[in-house]
Amino acid sequence: MSEPMMVTITAELIDSGKSAAGGYSRAQLALLGVAWPPVSGWKRQVIGTQITREAATDFVAGRGGKVARHGKMGVFD
Repeated sequence: MSEPMMVTITAELIDSGKSAAGGYSRAQLALLGVAWPPVSGWKRQVIGTQITREAATDFVAGRGGKVARHGKMGVFD
């Protein structure tokens, strides 16, 4: 069994998952390893850490399909 593909969390990835109102769901933050409710500085703490590509895709899809707008998953490349 192969290792899962990993993605480094970036500010662009986080922004790609943002709702129209500028927020994130509890489920999205859980994918990034952020406890609910998020505390000040959570973005800074997760940028540079890694999650699976599947978790990253689910995070962005939680926003309503912004993955398609980035073409070939550009936020992960």
